[in-house]
Amino acid sequence: MTVKTDPHNIQEDPMTSASQHAQPSQTGEQTQGLRLRQVAQALDAAVLTGEDHLDIVVQSACCSDLMSDVLAFVHEKAIVLTGLANAHVIRTAEMLDLKCIVFVRGKRPPQDVIDLARELGVVLMSVNKTMFVSAGLLYQAGLRGSPMKWASREGTGQAQ
Repeated sequence: MTVKTDPHNIQEDPMTSASQHAQPSQTGEQTQGLRLRQVAQALDAAVLTGEDHLDIVVQSACCSDLMSDVLAFVHEKAIVLTGLANAHVIRTAEMLDLKCIVFVRGKRPPQDVIDLARELGVVLMSVNKTMFVSAGLLYQAGLRGSPMKWASREGTGQAQ
């Protein structure tokens, strides 16, 4: 089992089944999470930092380019998918004790950001996929979104 580490050797293939790497719950219930190694495989991600931390288990994911939303809605044992590639993302991860940031759309942070993440023990990955496709692949692999505990502000239904 290998994880690609060359960010120039990743391609978007929405037809690739992430389920070949991890099995979601057959009952539709939330699984016990995914190891970061499984996240990298499901996304065909380049691991930029933290190769020695890929056995950490995460239980949910959040997609946002707004770190204020991440601060408001993300819980521990989550990963963040974002197109924002600066030190603010790493500082947000540090505040929430998040272990992994996935940069989408082929984004790669500057070296000072990579160095900061390495110093703080944050795993960084880069994928040449859109945020939507990346989230779908992780959902297919069994990872779910961060739970929201308030009534929906965008409709009449309950938040899920």
